[in-house]
Amino acid sequence: MNRILCLKQQSSILFVLLLLSSVATVAQNNHIRPNVTLGLITPDGFTSSSTDSTAEAVVLYESGEVSFEVNTDQSWVIFTHHVRTLIRKKSAYHRATVQLTVRRGYGTLHEKMSDLEGYTYNLVNGVLYTDPLDLKNARFTEKAADDYWIEKFTMPNVREGSVIDYKYTVKTPFIVNRTPEPWYFQRDIPVDWSQYQITIPSLYPHKIILNGYHDLDVNEVKPIKISLVAGERKSEAQLCFYAIKHVPAFRKEAYITTEEDYLSRLDIEPPNYKDYRKEQEENFTWEAIDRRLKGNENFGYQLEPKDWLRKLVESRILTESDTLSRIKAACDFVAKTMTWDRKLSIWAGDLKQVLADKKGDSGDINILLIAVLRAMGIRTYPVILSTSTHGRIREELALLRRFNYVVAMVSVNGKPLFLDATDAYLSPGMLPIHCLNGIGRLIDPPHSRFVPLPPTERLIGATISRLTLNEAGELKGTHTQSYGGYGAWLNRRLLNIVGEPKYLETIRENEPDWQIEKASFTGISGTEGTFNIDYALTVLDACTQAGERVYLRPLITEAYTENPFREPKRQNPVHFGVPIDETFTATYTLPSGFLVEQVPKPIAMSMPHNGGRFIYKVSVEDGQIRVDSRVILRKAVYEPSEYGALRELYTQIVAKHTEPIVLKRGTTATR
Repeated sequence: MNRILCLKQQSSILFVLLLLSSVATVAQNNHIRPNVTLGLITPDGFTSSSTDSTAEAVVLYESGEVSFEVNTDQSWVIFTHHVRTLIRKKSAYHRATVQLTVRRGYGTLHEKMSDLEGYTYNLVNGVLYTDPLDLKNARFTEKAADDYWIEKFTMPNVREGSVIDYKYTVKTPFIVNRTPEPWYFQRDIPVDWSQYQITIPSLYPHKIILNGYHDLDVNEVKPIKISLVAGERKSEAQLCFYAIKHVPAFRKEAYITTEEDYLSRLDIEPPNYKDYRKEQEENFTWEAIDRRLKGNENFGYQLEPKDWLRKLVESRILTESDTLSRIKAACDFVAKTMTWDRKLSIWAGDLKQVLADKKGDSGDINILLIAVLRAMGIRTYPVILSTSTHGRIREELALLRRFNYVVAMVSVNGKPLFLDATDAYLSPGMLPIHCLNGIGRLIDPPHSRFVPLPPTERLIGATISRLTLNEAGELKGTHTQSYGGYGAWLNRRLLNIVGEPKYLETIRENEPDWQIEKASFTGISGTEGTFNIDYALTVLDACTQAGERVYLRPLITEAYTENPFREPKRQNPVHFGVPIDETFTATYTLPSGFLVEQVPKPIAMSMPHNGGRFIYKVSVEDGQIRVDSRVILRKAVYEPSEYGALRELYTQIVAKHTEPIVLKRGTTATR
């Protein structure tokens, strides 16, 4: 899904770095490029090639172009952006207001927006009307923070069928931003044509990476000569031009990691590291990344043996004999001593100061954990990873910026055990769900390698209800919820953070039909075992009555009422994070005079290759109804090829969970 479009790994000169402040660009093959000029449109320019009738708007044309200029005292990157959009529905009127941020720099050097020009076109009874953007009254600049401002403008006279057409330039001093912004071919509405062009000096190493599922229609890279410094001879460079036509709208789907993993876009990646003192760059290899991390003062240096840490370990932690107990003691010490500030990082500050502060980001805490374990004589390795909302790691792309988290790994009985001390409710071997994103890189040069990060636990939930139905259609009795694995972790963590009153308040908000008379908790401390809640409650409105018949909801709260997978096909994997096992068992005792007229038919459905299973059964005996439901998803991630079977599984789950049990008042009934 990620493709490297061009790659140069040569020596660099410092001045060429100015280019990296820019954004990406686009290229050609044998496709005819649209001839679009700002301010000019013909009647056939009001139509789109998109067949998506649901789209509220369509981008007819979008162009980004990166160039640069060199003044005597500063280097600037120039990004020119031209967008033409067809407004189809009133719901798209907000797209007539365009907003972008401009960054503040150092001293008087700031990013600037300039050369703004725009037009709204309307075709009424065959007559073309053009309304220019009022730069005096429709453009606004607002201070959002000390380091950036908001530039905003609104296109005039927009209605259904209008075409809005605008163009602007952003001029960025290199000192303000060194990392190129991505270029998005795909948006939340269809795009008829998107192109991007950038000039890159050949002396500067870079990677241009195509992400997403759409191939380039145009891909041109040709050598050119450019002048980097006035009065000096021209340097070699590459003019890169890329384009994609007929890009469908990106649809937000249930259970994805982050949109950035799937949107069609270009990323331009500068080198991993630049040593300005030595005029040396670390290129795009994993070996270079490993070396940098090992020697970095905020990573490898913090893991070197330190006397103060060894003495602390000997006095406060080294009380257990077996290896696993010592590992648990180390995790417990760090997790209960430190408070995570919710920030993500692979780096750590001075560990002595980190421990004194008793607070830090994920890098501070987990590098401290690794150092503690090493001081205990346990061989421990740092594993860097990218969290699920940050994007997936690709082994073919050696880019340090793609990582934002670090955990520890030890070996117990020949098996890897991953550790994370940011959360005191995680048991050894469990990583937070946001860390379960495929793979991580174990840093141990020259033996560094990629390691899989599979979930070692399931999300387990089991419900047992014993309820009696009364004449008013209410259910009264006991209701027990037990959670294991990640289910126990999530609920145990939440309860300890918010407290029992707030936890129960949330339950009442989510279950307005519940009248909770009593609730007791067990398994609320520690990191292992089940987390249990025992309720004594009354469930209001559990039934719908129509004449002599009463329609009982078979799953009072745990029912799936909507299929999260509505689209017939899916392009992206389904990411649950962890396998799931949900069981519901209920026994309903009927009042005198109620008989069962109809119950849902049983089902036992399995996905291919043992990927998942749904079992459902309703049985009647001696005035009681027993409902058994179990949903098993054995995989954390389902590929698009498995989507059809997964969607059908959920279709059957929803159908059975929402099918009522039909009761009848009287002396006779059929079963």
